Amino acid sequence: MIILSFIRKTSTKIYIIIFTILFTILILLNSYINKLNNILDDNFRETTELYIESTKNIMKSLNKNKLLKNINRIILFDYEFNDDFNIDKIINYDLNGIIAYSDTTKNTKLKNNEVIICLKKDDFINSKKYLKNWIGKEIAFKHKEKTIKLLIKDIINTERKSSIIISNDLFLNLAENNNFKYLANVTKKSKTEKIYDIYKKKSVNMFLLEDYNEKDNKIINDTEKLLNSFASANYIFVGIFIVIMVVVNKNIIFDLKDNIKLEKNVGFSNLKIKFNILKRIMFIQFISIIISLGLIYISLLLLNSHFILYLFNYNLLIIITIIFISNILLSLIVNNKSSK
Repeated sequence: MIILSFIRKTSTKIYIIIFTILFTILILLNSYINKLNNILDDNFRETTELYIESTKNIMKSLNKNKLLKNINRIILFDYEFNDDFNIDKIINYDLNGIIAYSDTTKNTKLKNNEVIICLKKDDFINSKKYLKNWIGKEIAFKHKEKTIKLLIKDIINTERKSSIIISNDLFLNLAENNNFKYLANVTKKSKTEKIYDIYKKKSVNMFLLEDYNEKDNKIINDTEKLLNSFASANYIFVGIFIVIMVVVNKNIIFDLKDNIKLEKNVGFSNLKIKFNILKRIMFIQFISIIISLGLIYISLLLLNSHFILYLFNYNLLIIITIIFISNILLSLIVNNKSSK
């Protein structure tokens, strides 16, 4: 009955419209901020790998870590001069060696004397006319001062770091039991320090290998500028939201003064009266959120937009929680003042 009589009031409908507009803006702002953060995280995963080195086999521990994915053990080859093939193209200068994967991690099958060379996209395109000439040729690598000669089975294009793939038997034969090297992707850039802290205690050496090009740098710079602008706008809007909320709460309680008197005359306790006020305010907030979500989804469907609402992002949940707590506290304070 309390809620039904409250809904019938014209002022209640006006308050619902006001809060619907505010929540719509808040949800859209935070969804877009989350989208921009996801763009940066996607770019980070594509352009950066975490190099991990340990004296123990920590593959199980790495696989259990939800902050890491695409974890592969590698070995590093030293380079040796080759007449036919420009070995510089596959050297990783951050690691001062050539990254080698087992064929089991790359869904292929090689003989012990075969190798697949994975060339970075730009090098692959620039060398494309020579690639057929190199297939079937012998190429020499060094591992612990031992020369290893392999036949080039294929040369393929990889978007990022150049590397080679060898047979699993050869990989296991060369891999050391007291030195384990891995490459992995970090799911979120902001979690990198957390990963460092976890494995620092286990005497694990790790650092990031970055591979940015001009396009990547443009995406990062443009996205970060937008992110900073929207984050600033969000802070300002949250401040405006709280001010409007305080004003609306005062108006709601002022509109309810006759109801409050009636409830006192009926014999309701002060706590019960406060609880009834909060029920009405929470009702307005809840209905406003439902309506704003409905309006957003209908608009996206009509516009055939691929924009994704990120309702369960950390920042939005914190902001809404703060708004609701402030809403309750401010309502109680106003009620206390009005009842004196």
